[in-house]
Amino acid sequence: MVIVAIAGILAGLSIPNFTRNWQDERLNSASKQTIAWLDDLRRKAIQQSSPCSVEISGNPALLTGSCQNLPDQTSTLDLRAEIANMDQLTFNLTSNSPSTWIFTPRGTTTTDAELRMTLEGSGLGRCIRLLGPLGLLRSGKLRSGTCIYTTSY
Repeated sequence: MVIVAIAGILAGLSIPNFTRNWQDERLNSASKQTIAWLDDLRRKAIQQSSPCSVEISGNPALLTGSCQNLPDQTSTLDLRAEIANMDQLTFNLTSNSPSTWIFTPRGTTTTDAELRMTLEGSGLGRCIRLLGPLGLLRSGKLRSGTCIYTTSY
């Protein structure tokens, strides 16, 4: 009986930690998928020698991309549909970040922006930074309202 009680107490203590790690891994997956999707759109701009743009919608968390020479062909990234249990996912752009990101035919950008991905109520977050003028994409972790890009996640 004592062993069962101890096992129950240990399980009760580990479940919140497990849930937090699970949410953190889902955010990590969403961040990686977003960067891959953005990089693919950047490559399309280079291959087609045409500017491509991304429209970012905060709630629901959607990314919609299109290239100037094929405006009727758009691609959409809906992370809520792609990753299970991501209904609370929201996108927030920093105050100086535009909601439209543009990649030039050379793969560079005129945009310098930061996107923050959070799960409502969890306190967890990820950041994606588009660095102009080179068009580099960086991934970071959101801690205490600040994005940290010093390590890979």
